[in-house]
Amino acid sequence: MEQDLITVDISDSLKEVMAIFNEIKIRHIPVLTGSSLIGMISHTDVLKVDEVNKIIINKVSVANRNIPEIELRKVMAQNPVTIEQDKTILDAAEVFAKNQFHALPVTSEGDLVGIITTTDIMKFIIGQTLI
Repeated sequence: MEQDLITVDISDSLKEVMAIFNEIKIRHIPVLTGSSLIGMISHTDVLKVDEVNKIIINKVSVANRNIPEIELRKVMAQNPVTIEQDKTILDAAEVFAKNQFHALPVTSEGDLVGIITTTDIMKFIIGQTLI
């Protein structure tokens, strides 16, 4: 689980989110309002936005383009499924198996404390089998 989280606020722009994806090379970002988790936005979600997709297809730098002002609420997955910090990796794997997403916010008493991805689980499994 990643605990050093990059998050965005619901008021942030799509351009700011794209800059994070491009600079930090992550694929999922929790969306907050204040300190409350209200959504998840993925790199794939952003690529589905027609205007962004056209910029990327034409290989024009997103940083140098005016991305239309589109509310994050219209692009993100709202009311994300979460998992409590005291659950097991098997519990997280079961959530992934039942759903079509690849990042799961981890909470403790309702507060966001981390994020676990399907890649994290695969790395754990590979590490366990190599021992």
